[in-house]
Parts: sequence; C-alpha cells; structure tokens
Amino acid sequence: MQIWCFISLLILESLHHIVAGGYRGEGYHFTMEVVRPLADPAGGKLHGRQPRCGFDQLRNPLAVNISTTKKRSLRRAYARAQTEGFSMYKGRLLLAPAAHQKPQAPKVTISGTTSKHHLKASRFSLMSWNIGGMSIEKYDQVVHWLGKNSVQVALLQETHWYQTAEWTCDKYHVIHTSSGKTKSGGLMCLVSTAWKKDQISWRVLEEGRLLHVRLHGHSRCIDIINGYQYTIHTKDQTCRENRKRWVEQLDTLLLSLPKRNLLYLGVDLNTSLQQRSSVVGIDNFHGENGPELGTKHADSNQVHSMLKKHGLVALNTWTPRPPTFTSHNASSRIDYIFTRSFTADLVAKEVRYLLNHPLYALTGPRHCPLLTSVRSNWHYKRHSQQSTWTVAMRRQLYAHYKSQDSQWSQIQHDVNQCFHQLMTDMPTTLPEIHNKLRTAVHPLSRPQDAVNDTDLHAGSTNLFKQFQDCTTILRSQRWQYNSEDLQTCFDVWRMAILHDKLKMQIRQNSKKARKDKVQQVMHQAKSAEQAKDQYAFYQCIRQLAPKQPYKRIMMRGDNGELLSPAESANQIAAWIHQLYDGPDLPPPSFDHMWPLTEDELASAFRHFSNTKALSPEYIPATVWKANADSAAACIHQFAMNTCHQQSTPEQWSEGNLVFLAKPGKSPTKASNLRPIALLEPSGKAILGIISQKLIQACWHHLCCVPQYAYLAHRSSLDAINRVALHCQMTQQLQQQFLHPSNDCLWTTCS
Repeated sequence: MQIWCFISLLILESLHHIVAGGYRGEGYHFTMEVVRPLADPAGGKLHGRQPRCGFDQLRNPLAVNISTTKKRSLRRAYARAQTEGFSMYKGRLLLAPAAHQKPQAPKVTISGTTSKHHLKASRFSLMSWNIGGMSIEKYDQVVHWLGKNSVQVALLQETHWYQTAEWTCDKYHVIHTSSGKTKSGGLMCLVSTAWKKDQISWRVLEEGRLLHVRLHGHSRCIDIINGYQYTIHTKDQTCRENRKRWVEQLDTLLLSLPKRNLLYLGVDLNTSLQQRSSVVGIDNFHGENGPELGTKHADSNQVHSMLKKHGLVALNTWTPRPPTFTSHNASSRIDYIFTRSFTADLVAKEVRYLLNHPLYALTGPRHCPLLTSVRSNWHYKRHSQQSTWTVAMRRQLYAHYKSQDSQWSQIQHDVNQCFHQLMTDMPTTLPEIHNKLRTAVHPLSRPQDAVNDTDLHAGSTNLFKQFQDCTTILRSQRWQYNSEDLQTCFDVWRMAILHDKLKMQIRQNSKKARKDKVQQVMHQAKSAEQAKDQYAFYQCIRQLAPKQPYKRIMMRGDNGELLSPAESANQIAAWIHQLYDGPDLPPPSFDHMWPLTEDELASAFRHFSNTKALSPEYIPATVWKANADSAAACIHQFAMNTCHQQSTPEQWSEGNLVFLAKPGKSPTKASNLRPIALLEPSGKAILGIISQKLIQACWHHLCCVPQYAYLAHRSSLDAINRVALHCQMTQQLQQQFLHPSNDCLWTTCS
C-alpha cells in the first residue's frame, strides 16, 4: 500500500510540473525561452531573462493601473489600434477589440522580462502584400500608412511599374525591380531609414519576380527575399516551365545564403501548400462556408520539398485564418511569410491579416496584407564617426558664400581670427591646424541630407484619414445590405459616393504635389540663371534629367552572391594591389630648403574651384579660396618649419579613395570601377605647383612626343584632327589625278 501511495505521489508531482510549466523536453532549462530551439545553429543556447513579447488584445488604458508616462504611450497605441485595427506597443503586435471583428488568437506570452530598449531592438515588423497594381497616388498612400504605423520592412508584389530603380523617401529606402512587361510582375521592398543606405545591398535574380535584399550587420546579416511566382495555366507549357525555373532560382538562392544569417521571405507563391511536414501548420483556412483547402496545384509537392530542404516554416499557417486571396467565385491561401525554424517563434507565427486596411479593396480579386513581428538579433557596430563634411553641408556653405549673408561674414571673421592665432602659435603637426580651422567653421553644423521625396500635402493627410474612416464604415457589419431597409440602402449608397470622391481628391492632390515639386525646381533654375550661378543651374537640371540612372556600388562574388562590406573591401584591395603594385622607393632626402614661395601658394588657393572635391574631413575649398592669403602665409610658415626638421606631413601623401562606376558597366566588380583620390587641401595645392614646375622643366622634351593628354594646349581632339587632315589631303591628291585635264598626261606617259 505504501508503494502505491509513493507511486501516486510521483505521478501527481510530474502532472503538477506539466500543468504548471508545460512540457519540458530534453535539454530544457528553466531560464531558456520557451519558443527557442534547443540548439541555435548560429550559436549556443541563450540563457537568462528574455524579452516579454506577445500577441494580445489591447485593453483600455484607463482601466490599467500604471504610471502617467506609460499610460500616455498606451493611450496613443490604443488610439492607433482603434483606427488601424492593430498597433505596435513595446515590441508586441496588439489587436483592438471591436464588435464587428472575429475573435482573435488567444494570448501568447513568452516568460521573462527585460527593458524596453532591448525589446524594441530584438524584433521588427515585417509586412508582405500583393498589391495588385499600384498607381503613383496609391504609392503615396502606402508610404504614408507604413510610416504612420512604424512598419520597418514592407514587401510588395505585382506593382506593375516599368522601371528598376533605387531611391530614398522620407522614412524608407525603396528598391524596385520591373519585369519589363505591361501590367505584369514588379517587386518593391521598403526598408526603414533606421538602417543606413550603405548597410543595404540587393540583387535581382529575375526581373520583377525575385529580389534579394541584405541588411548588413557586424556579427550577422538579415536576408530578405521578395518573390512573385508565375500564375498557373494547366494547358500552357511555357507557364509550367517558367514556374519550374522560378522555383529552381529560389532554390539556388537559398543554397547560397549563409546559415548564420536571419532569413525572411515574403512571397506570392501562387501555390496552395498542404500539411505534410513542419513547413505548414494547418493546411486549411476559414472561408465563407467553413474550413476550406483551396485550389490544388500540380507542382505543390516540388515546392514543398524545396522549402523542407531548407528548413523553412510558413508563419501564417499555424493559426486559423481567412484566405489570403479572394475573388468573386473562389478563394485560396497562396501568400506566405517564411523563415527558418529557429526564428519561427510563437510571436512570429501570429501573423496579422489586415482585412481592415484602408487600401484593401472592397470588391473584386484581392490579396490580403500580412503583418508580423519577427526577430532581429542584428547588431550593427557603431564606429566613432569623425566630423566630416557631407555634400549637403558643402552646398549649404556654398549658398552662404554666394549670398554673402551674415552667417558667411561670421565664418570669415572666425577663420581670419583662427589663422592669426595659428601664425602667433604655430602647431607642430598638420592635424592640429585642421582641428582649429574646423572649430572656426563649426557654427555650420551638420544639416539633414536632402532626400528625394514627394510628401503628401497636409490636406491629403486629412483626406486619407477620411478615406480610411469611410472604408472602415463600409466594411462594418452594420452597413450590410438589407433589402427591407431602404434607409440603410441609401446610407450605403451615399457612403460609397463619398468613398469615390475622396479617392479622386487624393489622386488629384498626389498629382498636384508632383507638379508643385517640378515647378519648385524650375523656379530654382530660373533664379540660378538670373544669378549666373552655373553650379546651381546644373544641379536643377540633374534633378529633372540626370545624366545616367543612379547605380550604387554593390560588390558580388564569382558566383553572383552579395558580399559583405569586409569582403567587398578585400576584393577591391586585391584589385588595387594587382593594378598598382611596384617596387618600394627610398624616402626622399631633405638637403634643400623649402622651394615654394608664399605667393605661389596663395595663387594655388585662389585657383581652387568653389565646388572642388577635397577629402571630407577637411573644410571645403570655398573657405580656402576666400582666405587664400591667410592660408598661404600659415601653410608656408608650417612647411618651412617641417623642412628644417627634414620631414613632411603624412597627410600630403595620403588620400581618401573614392570609386566611381564606369559608364555602361555594372558596378559589381572592382574592374568596373574608376578610383579617384580626394586629397588634403594644402597638399593638393602644393602638388599642383610642383606638377606645373615639372612640366615647365620638361616641356622641351615633351613637345616632341606625340602625347595629347595632361599637357597644356593639347587634347585628344588634336589626334582626331590630325587623322582627319591626313584623310582630307589624301582625297585632294586623288582628285587631282582623276581630273579630265590630266587624261593627256596619262596618254603621253603610256
């Protein structure tokens, strides 16, 4: 009897552990996150307190007993959720309770607590949506909605746009690839400006169908894939071949990605996946008539096997959800968000279907937007940035110089005073001189770089809010059609008319915003032409008609894979070493005095162009040109002191290497780049004087050499004119012998 009591106590104790804490498998630790795998492929187990995340119904903040500051932020989240149907609060995707909404998923909470900063840095919101064609005004509304709801990454399919380009708007870096066909394909990826542009690289695997974007980090990267599979036609052999090729390209891409990187895919797969492995959770969706399986596709087995081979999980298949695609006679689940199994936690699997999105169509064929919160164990190592002069800062300084305003007068006064102090107490190193000059121009602090964006007008923002409210009312259950209630019918009719009017007004305001931007650029060009400012005039021309499309340098490997910044630097360094490698020269001797005069230095500074490109850590050429005499006196005295010590500053032999893409070539290889060196200002002036003296000394030898480059009064056109003159003389000589008067001469000679 005692033995049976002892066994019963053991069973009750084990049941208590199972009920209290859930099932604990082999390798479980009480401080480990419940949804994390037992072994992370990218590293060891993560112990300690973890972020408290969840997918929860949002309660009224007035009923929550918290501090005033938190209540204020919670009120804002509650207001956003009431308007949009969801809200991001402390890293959690929260849903607003509403009478017309279906019951949502139960509360999911990961045990453990942490700080707000760590929680926000550990996750980001990801949205995927087949938008089914996007006009310019719809693009404005999408960007406005994404920025308002703080969506970090958005993947849009089937935009039907015609160009492949990259640009930056107010809150997002935008990448778009076009299929080149009318009303077909087109992919767009919007990445928050929280990531810098140089942290983003991308490549197109198939135009308008498959796009790979990589967010570079210090320890690991985030790979994001945007895809749009071909629609299926059972009797079209070409369509089946295109679908097979697309799957093979995706398979090849996934094989080339490092396993340590985080991976997220937002694709319109045009294929219904069934539950045959851990790739899919539930193989049906909730349709109008209950659970449905949707359309079955012949190649779904091949797609499922490919996804299983790479260990991917479809996040929007683990809870009962509506279909992702709906038309007048059918519905199916063909849109998915995938990730690897070790990042598919419970929070990521609670994908939100934005059925109340203001741009989600009311009728006709339409895809549902998908939104989820995913892990971003992504750490970018922030280096201590040196104070540099950006392009926007140089343009701002040049504008002050042209207008000769009070700020430029103050800069001139501070620079002259700084040069006077340097003459009385000359530093021993060149960086000390530049540091003091930088403080003199310090009032021109770092401005915000200009972005290429067309924002919605303030009136358009209010119109979009009205359009959003009108769409919500039309979708609500109290506006459902009832043939016995004429008042409801007329109210719905009146609301539908208002919906169309608001849509038309938003379209007109979007067009007006772009026209106003063009008129603003034209007005700037006219002002520059009247002021005879050629630099500003051509800047306006480049805005409207750039010389060539913008191409950012993104290095690739031998197999076309994207390279990290460190790998790109190694490839460029190897190419430069191969190109410019040579024997080491002995250091120069200093048996002579300083050869240049102060007047020569002043003349060199005066010949600086106002837009001359110098190394970005030094003050712009405009300041050196405007203070040529003071700068020449200071640098001349410093150079004489260094020559007495038989040494020269290292900065004169160093340069900031910048690479430009060669015209007509893809900037993905080091051989397709043209390097230029941005020099230190005084060193550039001294090298210019020395080069002129060398040319004057060697001119008697160079004038006899048929060299047309880098010589005064010569150019490559001289070589072309020489060939043209030779051809002209040959033709004239032939005409003389072919003239009829010379026939007798030929007869006599014969």
